Amino acid sequence: MERMLTLHELTLGIQLVLILVFLFILILLIYSFKKYKTEANRQVWKDKIDKYLMEVIVDGKPNDISISEELISLCKRESFRRFFLSQLIGSERKFSGAAAAVLKSVFYTYNLDKEAYVLLRSNQSYLIARGIQALTIMNVMDALPEIKTKLNHHSNLVIREVQYSLVHFLGFEGLAFLNNTSILISDWQQLRLLNSIKSLPIGANVNIKSWLYSGNVSTKLFALKLIRKFQVFEIHDELIAFLENVIIQVQTETVKTLFTIESGETTSLLVNNFQKFAEKTQIEIIKGLGKNRALDQIDFLKSQLEYHPIKQIKVHAAEALSLLGEENYLIGLSRNLDHADPTLLVLNHALQTRL
Repeated sequence: MERMLTLHELTLGIQLVLILVFLFILILLIYSFKKYKTEANRQVWKDKIDKYLMEVIVDGKPNDISISEELISLCKRESFRRFFLSQLIGSERKFSGAAAAVLKSVFYTYNLDKEAYVLLRSNQSYLIARGIQALTIMNVMDALPEIKTKLNHHSNLVIREVQYSLVHFLGFEGLAFLNNTSILISDWQQLRLLNSIKSLPIGANVNIKSWLYSGNVSTKLFALKLIRKFQVFEIHDELIAFLENVIIQVQTETVKTLFTIESGETTSLLVNNFQKFAEKTQIEIIKGLGKNRALDQIDFLKSQLEYHPIKQIKVHAAEALSLLGEENYLIGLSRNLDHADPTLLVLNHALQTRL
């Protein structure tokens, strides 16, 4: 038979629960107060920093900036130094020339370079990434050897910042990490890297070709985007084989690239093999024919509009024909088609803003 709780034990239990609830509420209030105080401090700090940065930028004297004793005092606090650093980085991205030089002077005047190194050498991935970011944006070239040691870090966040830093400082040579990286490079990271490369050195084609055959799909895609950006016509014939790639994204990116570095045989090659490709690749081919003004493929586009079974293909074929100046044909077709014909619906939808 189970023992019944006594009134005393029940009272103690209720008191214990009430104490725990009270402690939970107290902790929650303390946490909320600290969070509120932190946010309030950050707003005050932001106003002070923004005001100061505006003054020194307007003054425009990178070699002789005014020094705020108040900011010097606040910099004794780690939380303020890190906040100041983040605000400075955000501001630097918005300015160039003399203004950027002023901000870089602020970076060293308040010893924020030392704080960036502290972040770089920390054990937390997000802090390391922030340190790399700060040292890169402020063009601290001396930090590059230490930044490079983080290339094999366990955190992808850190690795992405190292990759960007290498390209920022070294340009095309900084892409050497592509030779053996197994980590997928996101579309956003690829865009960052592409924007940091201003030119291709002599002999760059050898590296680009090797990246095309990488086992890392994202490296292949990045190589194709490099070819497009710098219009590396010499690699045109090399790309034909990549139209057979089973990865659809590689196929579509190859088509985009072929249209960018188009030769006399490009359009006929793609049209003759059109039926072999996946739907997304077919769409990319039709879009390319329109953008590149492939007047010799008007009949092909008309046949895709009228007879292709996939609605999206019809839509893009109609848009391509419009780009090629075939509005009269499209209007005539829309008048002759039966009201129940799905092609008419597609035609009206695709061209409602064009005709």
